[in-house]
Amino acid sequence: MAIRMKEQKILEVDVITKGPGPGRESLINALTDSGITVRLIKDTTPIPHNGVKPLQRKRIIGLSK
Repeated sequence: MAIRMKEQKILEVDVITKGPGPGRESLINALTDSGITVRLIKDTTPIPHNGVKPLQRKRIIGLSK
């Protein structure tokens, strides 16, 4: 990948990563080792918020027999 980028005269890149995993760090290290300048590293991994609260049961008062 880095060889093709150098052939097309791409010397500076912005890296946008998404999701966890060991490949994120190794990609950035491989780009810098090949001589390509990394200008920006942005992580766009979504953060879960566990959704909305469930509805509570309705309490009906005064209908006892």
